[in-house]
Amino acid sequence: MNAKEIERKAGRIFEYNLPDYWIFRSQEDQEDYGIDGEVELADASDHATGFIFKAQIKGQQSVNIISSETVVSFSLSVERLKYYMRQIEVPVILIVVDITSEKIYWKSLQDDDHLRENLQNVLEKSQDTVSIHIPVTNSLPEKHNELLDAVEANMNWLRVSALNRITAPIDKLVSKSSDDILSDILESTRTLNFHIYNESFERLYVNGKFDELFSVANNVINSCTEKTETRFVSGLYIERVWLQKIDYKSEDFQRLSFNLFVYLIQIARKGRAPKHIRLYAILLFRSLLLKIAVDSDFHYYLSAKMSENDTLTKWVVDFSRSKVIANAARNVEKVINLVNRIILSNNKYVLLEALPRVCPRLSVFAHRLDMDGLSDQANYIYSWMKFCINLAINLAKKLEQENFLAEIIVLNSSFKIKSSDAKEHLEESFELVNSIKNESIKTSVTDTITGLRDKLNRTNSDLTNEEELEFFRDRAKALGLDPDDPDNQMGQIINQGLKDYNPERIIRDCKNLLVFPSRAQGIPARMVGLPTAAMKWVYCLEKGHAIGGWSLDDIYISPLPQYGFKAQYCDGCTSKQSRDNDWKWSSKWQNEKLGKHKDLIAKIDSM
Repeated sequence: MNAKEIERKAGRIFEYNLPDYWIFRSQEDQEDYGIDGEVELADASDHATGFIFKAQIKGQQSVNIISSETVVSFSLSVERLKYYMRQIEVPVILIVVDITSEKIYWKSLQDDDHLRENLQNVLEKSQDTVSIHIPVTNSLPEKHNELLDAVEANMNWLRVSALNRITAPIDKLVSKSSDDILSDILESTRTLNFHIYNESFERLYVNGKFDELFSVANNVINSCTEKTETRFVSGLYIERVWLQKIDYKSEDFQRLSFNLFVYLIQIARKGRAPKHIRLYAILLFRSLLLKIAVDSDFHYYLSAKMSENDTLTKWVVDFSRSKVIANAARNVEKVINLVNRIILSNNKYVLLEALPRVCPRLSVFAHRLDMDGLSDQANYIYSWMKFCINLAINLAKKLEQENFLAEIIVLNSSFKIKSSDAKEHLEESFELVNSIKNESIKTSVTDTITGLRDKLNRTNSDLTNEEELEFFRDRAKALGLDPDDPDNQMGQIINQGLKDYNPERIIRDCKNLLVFPSRAQGIPARMVGLPTAAMKWVYCLEKGHAIGGWSLDDIYISPLPQYGFKAQYCDGCTSKQSRDNDWKWSSKWQNEKLGKHKDLIAKIDSM
């Protein structure tokens, strides 16, 4: 076959292997030097979309494959490559067709830095041709989606390159522009910055460069020259950095979030932001207030139930509880009204963002209402949430936003996790997972729902020591007894109780040792339900020795060493029996021991 016959056959093979929605237009009779045709994508209605790239189709009887059969090597004239790389402003894809095997290979040209460097080298050496290497994996029709990704990347490279090729000095260009043109340039620049910062923020976050992300986002949020939308997005990424670096349950996180959300509201108002930005800013602030109010309400309820037979503690709890209940109810009402406004305003993405933020705490409030005998009110909130969740699931499917869909499906699994029909919603969620196409997302959601189901089947006795401590710590903070605040006196009582909750470090030394809290507990211990936030005893079941005190460590190893329980009774004791290496303390084990020795404990505690 002669050269023209090879080229014609190559063109036919290429066109035959294109997907149905790719429109090929031959340009061999036009003025584009070395361009055989262009390809444009069509939409579902067979309308042209404007997504276009140029194709240079080269046929060979048999292509030259090198580097252990991984690379196709092809020679192209230097003049033609220079034309592609320096003069055409539409993506050019080199198509190499092996007409014998009918295999098609492709390569994007203009955005290839290595190829650009090779071109410069061969120009300096006055060579006529340049070798182009194409990975054999760049094949058609198998990798047509990857080809489209390469075309889009090339388009973006050409756009950026065009920005860098302003021929006139920028100061002269600006000085000769009218006021209207300058305003347009400024607005275009700010809009461009919005997209650049969005992409930059996301890349830094995905790559785990949180310090750099925080620094850049902090500069942007405080820049009055950037668009309001850009500053707002930077605030959202600042929150995401804090979620990675700070315990979201901590006072520090709540304080920082409160200040950030107030600032975002101010930015939205002063910048006359679009309605969806203003709604989102208010939502962020309201979701934080809701969390604080509902957590406090729930833990006050638990304290009220625990202190029903304790007159003094009940009086202390009831004195504050009515205000806490009213505050939680107000915040729940405001959040529900705000979400209803978001739905009515048709702000789809704000709704998808809103529900995962507010529904978990609304669920806690509904659960508290149900436990308090207010089942009608609880069912109203549950029904409203289910309506919103169903709406959001359908919306995420319609928008083809599988990350949002995954979040809402998980929410559907958990929003009634404390109710009698929790398993029904879990099973429904397992079915909904099948609508997710991305396998990685589907697997992640399935694992999360499975974890929720396993947790539902666990009893309180199955909780780990860490989970029990987390529960007491959260309760204390919700009741205003912050164990992390050195200036909170009652909080410090709770802090000591948390330290002494697990006495394994002491009773591991000997099987005869028993640690138990005094029954004479103060109001902090009773409100939180943490018995170790009181006096404790260390007792030897073999010898009958006992010492009581506030801190277990001080009881066992006193600041005055000769007076500690260990120094007085354990060191040198012939009856000492160390526990097995694999023995672990648990609250279940502790309760069994306390029940077994309850008479003895009552006798010692009355001394």
